[in-house]
Amino acid sequence: MSDAKICPKCGHAMTLGFVADKTRGSVELSRWYSGEPKLTFLNGVAIDSVPSLPIGAYRCDGCSFLELYARAEYAAKK
Repeated sequence: MSDAKICPKCGHAMTLGFVADKTRGSVELSRWYSGEPKLTFLNGVAIDSVPSLPIGAYRCDGCSFLELYARAEYAAKK
C-alpha cells in the first residue's frame, strides 16, 4: 500500500510498518476487534466470532509519533 502520510505533529514523512503480538511459539499481527472485550474462563478474551481487522502502523521519521489504522489491506502477504 503506497499511502504517503505526513506526520500531523511535526510534518515529516511517515513510514508504514506493523505491530506484532508474540505468542507461545509464533508472532502474529495485532488486530482491531469490534465491540467491548468479553472475558472467558480459560482463554482470557473471547474473539472467535468478533469481526476484526489487521492493524497497520505509520511511524514518523522525525518525531517517532505512531498513527494506527485498521484495514483489511494490512493483512500479512505471502
